[in-house]
Amino acid sequence: MSQKAVLVRIDGCLVEEVFSHVPDYDDMIQICIDNGYNGVCGHSDHYLVEYEWISIGEGESDTNEYIQDDTLLAIYNSYDYAKQIYEMFGHDVEVVESGSKEVMFNDLEG
Repeated sequence: MSQKAVLVRIDGCLVEEVFSHVPDYDDMIQICIDNGYNGVCGHSDHYLVEYEWISIGEGESDTNEYIQDDTLLAIYNSYDYAKQIYEMFGHDVEVVESGSKEVMFNDLEG
């Protein structure tokens, strides 16, 4: 059994939540709003929202949770998180999917 985790960064800053699904554009807008990204920024007209879906352990995805969210976030936000997870918990990490989208400031209004 494996643990599914989707981690999100906004302009390089890790969002302090582990998601259970890959966010679509509307989800990304809401994640920005929920985390205080309101489009008030002088250097650009968008935020870069990046995501990475990882699978921890072996077996069917999304069936078990091996690592608590707060622990996973702390490890993920450090160097070589996959190696650290293996050394600490004995679980391999596989990147299933990753990507990014630009969330336009005007989509955050309203």
